[in-house]
Amino acid sequence: MKTIAGFNLANGALIAALSLAMAGCGDESNKNTSTPSPSVDTEAPVIQLLGAASVDVIKNSNYVDAGVTVTDNVDKNLTASQTGTVDTAVTGTYTLTFNATDTAGNVAQAVTRTVVVKDATGVDTEAPVITLVGAASVTINLNDTYIDLGATASDNVDGNITSDIVVDATAVDSSTIGAYTVTYNVMDAAGNVAADVTRQVNVVEANSAIITNGDFATALGDEWYFELGGGIPTIINGELVIVDLSPGGNPWEGRLVQQTDSVLLMEQLIKSNLMLKLNKLEAC
Repeated sequence: MKTIAGFNLANGALIAALSLAMAGCGDESNKNTSTPSPSVDTEAPVIQLLGAASVDVIKNSNYVDAGVTVTDNVDKNLTASQTGTVDTAVTGTYTLTFNATDTAGNVAQAVTRTVVVKDATGVDTEAPVITLVGAASVTINLNDTYIDLGATASDNVDGNITSDIVVDATAVDSSTIGAYTVTYNVMDAAGNVAADVTRQVNVVEANSAIITNGDFATALGDEWYFELGGGIPTIINGELVIVDLSPGGNPWEGRLVQQTDSVLLMEQLIKSNLMLKLNKLEAC
């Protein structure tokens, strides 16, 4: 009789026990070599309405839905299906339902739009109005940060909808000299879209092809205008700047005038630094 770890085992039992204990050691054939399963897409697409969730339509008019966008964590360019129709010949309330499914079978949460067909009387068909804050054309120096002054929006029914304005200033590149356009738009609750309003942003190289005057600290008022020639007067860092200067015939005929009849005559060298005093011009 042999004794192992305090247990008495017969010779046959000892061999069987050791065989079982050794069965998983040093044998590569018993190792798990399977490849982990790829992650499973369980996230549903997301649908977002373009335009208002409720739209009023005049009877017998042509209704074109603004549509939706669909985004998904895996699939790109998914499109939504639409159920429901709008009969503009019949007054009433119609519901359009949008849904989408990704390639993994995940179904989005449905999104709906309510379309109310009404007689012409009492239907809001007037678009909101956007008003720029600040000048329609502004100038910044090369590599300066452009800070937009914004705009306001008012509607005949919804009132002040300034907070709904969509501003697109993505085109402005302050690292490159040029003229860029900022666009503003807004839509009221009835789905009426305002006319686009734009602001031009001129990016210029500091002190290059411009006239500057260090006496100005605030923006130019409407009392300044070009009597001869043309250009865009503005203020950059407290200096008067004339952008896109063009003379009125002879190079010395460009003339910036204030309504008080004080006159700034522009010399032939348009890169000159000027100090302007009322009714007096001193070229430096």
